[in-house]
Amino acid sequence: MDAARRRTGRPRKPAPDLRAAWLPAARVTARERQAIEEKAARAGLDMSEFVRRAALGQTVRPRPTADADRLLVELNRIGNNLNQITARMHLTGELSFSMAATLAELRGAMAKVAAYDP
Repeated sequence: MDAARRRTGRPRKPAPDLRAAWLPAARVTARERQAIEEKAARAGLDMSEFVRRAALGQTVRPRPTADADRLLVELNRIGNNLNQITARMHLTGELSFSMAATLAELRGAMAKVAAYDP
């Protein structure tokens, strides 16, 4: 086998896709640098990638927090419960007391979700 066939690993990127060009350094104040570092950390990016995306006009969103993840799980549970209640109502044509109580509890949970402010 020749050396070209045995080569393993990630294929090389074509020349236009290589990140080899440098931009001029941007001068910022200490506060501006700190703000940029904090935003990059919240987004889970290093500063270089954060600044590149921001300069290209891409939306840079912060990573979801643990609270936001738990909130999403709760929203999924609420949706599942609402779906079950709706299916039961379509089958029986009535809303039992236990389902009415569950629906009231879900409304309370949804109100808490609506009031959530990270």
